[in-house]
Amino acid sequence: MEGAAKLYLDKDLNIRVLFGSGITKSFDMGTLIDRRPELIALKDRKLFEKGKLSTSYGISWNDDIDIAIEYIYDHGTIVENEENYLQYVIGYRIKKARISRGFNQTKLSKLTGIAQGDISKLENGLLNPSVTLLSRIAKALNVKLDIKFL
Repeated sequence: MEGAAKLYLDKDLNIRVLFGSGITKSFDMGTLIDRRPELIALKDRKLFEKGKLSTSYGISWNDDIDIAIEYIYDHGTIVENEENYLQYVIGYRIKKARISRGFNQTKLSKLTGIAQGDISKLENGLLNPSVTLLSRIAKALNVKLDIKFL
């Protein structure tokens, strides 16, 4: 399992997590309420909408309410390809490669000639990159760009 890249909080108590591998899993948090009484507070829509994704652990709502990302991956239901899911996967992988090399967005911007704001948009899945742009980023990060059709 590759780490989580994006979190969606749907109506009711349903969450969806897009993982770096491109797989999106859906999970109904309501199924845990009987087993974890501290989750009852999530019925409050305002609290539920405060859920934040932490790439190092999982999803947390406050100091008392959280769930490991592995649990979502193991017990969630696969959702067919989400709209723009590739953009999120690509962005997640760019960010992961950038951080592993100790670069901040400003340094990557200088190395590629791509505006820092556009790098931020790429990393957050808000920009659809061209192959040329990906090639420039891969070269600056000293990684291989591998595009596959399976």
